[in-house]
Amino acid sequence: MDNSIKLMQARDAYTTNDCYMAGVVDKASALSFCKEPVLIVGETGTGKELIANILHGANDNNLVTVNTTAVTDTLFESELFGHVKGSFTGAFRDRDGLVEHANGGTLFLDEIGDMPVNLQAKILRLIQFGTYRIVGDNETRHTDCRIIAATCANLDAMIVSGAFRKDLFYRLSTFMLTCTPLRERRHDAIKFITEHPTYKDIPADDSMAIVDHVASSRLEGNYRELEQIMLRYKVLKELPC
Repeated sequence: MDNSIKLMQARDAYTTNDCYMAGVVDKASALSFCKEPVLIVGETGTGKELIANILHGANDNNLVTVNTTAVTDTLFESELFGHVKGSFTGAFRDRDGLVEHANGGTLFLDEIGDMPVNLQAKILRLIQFGTYRIVGDNETRHTDCRIIAATCANLDAMIVSGAFRKDLFYRLSTFMLTCTPLRERRHDAIKFITEHPTYKDIPADDSMAIVDHVASSRLEGNYRELEQIMLRYKVLKELPC
């Protein structure tokens, strides 16, 4: 697929009427043509992965996502960098890591704030030099992948507490994009609800109640919370309270 079409499709997936977020989408589109790291910050459910897709939009190769919250500390290094047979209990064969699969493309580190501190230094080296070592092998390997990271954590506070490396933060945050919460852009929240496939089948009184709730609640879960509201109504005819 032509890169311009890929980028357009990625942009179209993030619909917003908010001036600030439209600017974020424009910046992500511009940054899709370079290979510098980007840090995306924002509350859970604000669309950080969609912004990552836009950042990757001009790339022909793989976008490999690593959900750092879903991998145990003991297996994280192996999952990320790979391992050789016999390097630890259960390593019955050689295995390439996600870094290798992202070669030529993009490695998206989702929720990087949950990454173990001991691995943060290795990510810093990967960004600076494009080098890494697989578990059980001393050979230095090279990869050509762009790093995009996202987090809902307060990295400044984590740096103070020693839970996140300051040098990694500075290397990632040259280009930093912030996804604002939906309570700061109610029009986007209401647009999402009224354009949801379930909405057209909801009786007028119930649809008004849902819109009123979205217009006034804090929406702590952002888009994920909106999806849950619509799913509960579809399955149980349950209105938000």
